[in-house]
Amino acid sequence: MSNKLNVRLAEFISNQSEVPSKKELEAAVKAVYNDKKKQEKEDKIVGGEKPKRKPSAYNLFYAEQSAILKENEADKKPDEKMTAKAKMQYIAALWKSKNGTEPELEDE
Repeated sequence: MSNKLNVRLAEFISNQSEVPSKKELEAAVKAVYNDKKKQEKEDKIVGGEKPKRKPSAYNLFYAEQSAILKENEADKKPDEKMTAKAKMQYIAALWKSKNGTEPELEDE
């Protein structure tokens, strides 16, 4: 990878009419690096969308329990239903009692 960077920098310098200053060279290196990062990011995107991660065990458990709660509350009045926060706390407590650990939430 450093060889490719050296080649690109050599091309940049050879295309200049004057020897670039330290500031210009630093800006060129940053531009090359940012272009590389941008290209890598675009290469990861398939069909214009980022590939989705596989859901964690907690995500699957949460979806299952949420569906059960929704089904159980279908015939209740709106003011008798659990709030979203209460549902999340309830499902987290179920997970903790089932596995003996806190749910591991993935950062995005």
